[in-house]
Amino acid sequence: MTDSLVTKLVAIFQNCNLGSAETAVGEAMKKTYPEIPMIRLFDAQMEVLRRRSKHLVDISNIIDEFIRRKKEIVDIIMKRKVPKDWFPFVPVIPRSMVKVDKLMSMIVYNHMRGYNFLDQEKLTDYDVDLPTDPYFILNIRKKEAQNFSKETKVVYNLTVDEGISFWIHQVGTLPLRHCMSCAGSCYDNTGTPFIHFSKVDTRPNLHQDNIRDNINKRGFASCCERV
Repeated sequence: MTDSLVTKLVAIFQNCNLGSAETAVGEAMKKTYPEIPMIRLFDAQMEVLRRRSKHLVDISNIIDEFIRRKKEIVDIIMKRKVPKDWFPFVPVIPRSMVKVDKLMSMIVYNHMRGYNFLDQEKLTDYDVDLPTDPYFILNIRKKEAQNFSKETKVVYNLTVDEGISFWIHQVGTLPLRHCMSCAGSCYDNTGTPFIHFSKVDTRPNLHQDNIRDNINKRGFASCCERV
């Protein structure tokens, strides 16, 4: 079958230039196998985890667990509607498995690794039914909650673990200074953890704020599902 397909393709492309042929193949693949972008995203995330954890912490077993769920996660997200500018899925490593210090070090921005200023023992999550094993969050959007809630019925504010995981894969072009509250978690009963980025004076860091109104000023991310 492969030989026959190659013969047909050669006949089709023999009068086409290379650029047109590559474009045509790419478009045909997208239409025939719409899951390809999600598969490539999944593979890229696993490679980021391997690279960022190297010489830092051994998470090979966790990555293997994620990979075992690859088809399941891709199948789920292909059945969901992912709105424009939302992120389809992110793998989450619970801090019960890898300490927050190590997780923050897996965020790299402006050639600097992230740093944690908080006592992990004082971190709690508002949702008491969070998965205890490595899991995925689906349909993530970084936006104020009042705008976000108009577009979906179920919203979960990202916890510290989820916020860190989000930024392990999402750090790119940011403003000069940028913050994101992890409003799904609480620090020392009253504080709200937040992740701070600056191109000027510091590496990415996890800090906390006792003024809850500042959450909206910073913005925060939410997800629609945890699996």
